[in-house]
Amino acid sequence: MLPRGFLGTRADILMDVAIILFTVLPLILGVGILLARNRSYRRHRNLQTATLVIVFLMIILFETNIRLAGGTSAFLAESSVDPRFLRSFLRFHIAVATLTALSWTVLVVRSWRKFGGVLPGAFSRTHRVWGWFTFGGVFILSSTGCALYVFLFVH
Repeated sequence: MLPRGFLGTRADILMDVAIILFTVLPLILGVGILLARNRSYRRHRNLQTATLVIVFLMIILFETNIRLAGGTSAFLAESSVDPRFLRSFLRFHIAVATLTALSWTVLVVRSWRKFGGVLPGAFSRTHRVWGWFTFGGVFILSSTGCALYVFLFVH
């Protein structure tokens, strides 16, 4: 079991670190968008890729922590929020997380393959559309993640 976190809730330290990362994630991606708009494509690519890698590492640690703490049921049991609502909300959060992780990963892989060409190029419009789709998913994830943190560790 990990030590209690530093945000003054029932959460452990890893949950506190995760909520901070996932709360600022839309801002980090926003910086990446600004880099692309300023034609700083290499910095945009590096920031987006590094952020994705960090997020995947955090998800591995986060999921391991959940399993070692007894699974989601253990967290749901400690909350004062209606468990049926929490399960539905969590399912929605996980569905968005899965779609967002998939779209972000595909976007990064395809973009790395296309990056050697002239920029902006034929792939740029597709990249922009999928980038905004992914940003929207990250924004929803950040919002629902913050709500889940409050539901599970504050109430």
